[in-house]
Amino acid sequence: MSPALPSMRDGHPFRRSLAICGGMPVRDEVLNWLEWARADLCHAKVSLDVGDYNWACFAAQQAAEKGLKTAALHVAGLLPRGHDLTRLYWRLRKHVDLRLDETDLSKLSAYYTQASAPTPE
Repeated sequence: MSPALPSMRDGHPFRRSLAICGGMPVRDEVLNWLEWARADLCHAKVSLDVGDYNWACFAAQQAAEKGLKTAALHVAGLLPRGHDLTRLYWRLRKHVDLRLDETDLSKLSAYYTQASAPTPE
């Protein structure tokens, strides 16, 4: 069972820090996406601990994807489509100064494809 995540509703530090960073109010939709990203990250950590590496990588990719989409939703007001982390990153960079390693994003993106369409051994 995954560890419980604290709510990010009114009064939660994430709501305040997002409002400060973006200088704009934080919509509930943004908080929902952030909660989903954090839950995926928790699943990745638990899966890693039990040795389920394929699922840990897939969950980590999902957490990163939702994190990038959350940022885009907050700063640009739009929710980009797609699963390619590098593309999501470049869309987000149009709106915010962000520096991520594109090689790492590309490697992590591959786990979405591998986990959703595994090849027989």
